Amino acid sequence: MPEIRNELHLGGSQPDIEKLINSVVTPNYPMLDFSKILPVPGELASLPAGMSRVKIDCYLTAVNPGTADHHLEKLSNDEYDRLFRLVKEYYSNNDGFNHCITGSYPYPDVGYFADGKRMIDCLQKYRAPNWSDWCNQNWGQLTNSHIYEIEYNKWRFITTANPSIKVIGKLAELNPAVRIYHRWASLGGKIAGSCLYENGQLIAEQECATFSEDAISMEEALFPESRADYCEQQEP
Repeated sequence: MPEIRNELHLGGSQPDIEKLINSVVTPNYPMLDFSKILPVPGELASLPAGMSRVKIDCYLTAVNPGTADHHLEKLSNDEYDRLFRLVKEYYSNNDGFNHCITGSYPYPDVGYFADGKRMIDCLQKYRAPNWSDWCNQNWGQLTNSHIYEIEYNKWRFITTANPSIKVIGKLAELNPAVRIYHRWASLGGKIAGSCLYENGQLIAEQECATFSEDAISMEEALFPESRADYCEQQEP
């Protein structure tokens, strides 16, 4: 996964900014606590994330009206087709392993049926079948983020799957008195963009085209060492 550097600029009165900082930054350790901003839904937090595709496919196999009896009530053809398409589309869009979802798993494990059903229920409700997928989608990674650089009212932190757009949007919503400018980039200019929040609302956003001049400019600002390395390599 690419390393994505995120940068926040905070504007407003110092008491409001300090209130925001105290609400989300872990004392004595520069960590941005995403769980204080956008908590993982309880249903997902209590559900094991491992072997999600297998568990879901075992459940779909058990309720598939076209398979043998697995001592679980079969779904109607229409309901089964709807869930099957939902799961196939999800994995096609997220990790490309949708071919693993067949609805005819060779030896479905009865011990996976309950988790598989819960995962499909969560996929319909939260657009993620487990906590790890949800965190990647909403936090930009599985864990909280280390703030690697702090300047006056400016933080820089790293995410490893996606930029933390949803987290920062929620942070702005919770702190409408603070103006927040959020920008991000990956090394090489593949992923880059920015959002500006005022009064808790998104008022401007930019998604840079891959390898565009804007994306490269954003990358150079957030990865200054890469530009320095490149210049050194060009010296005779």
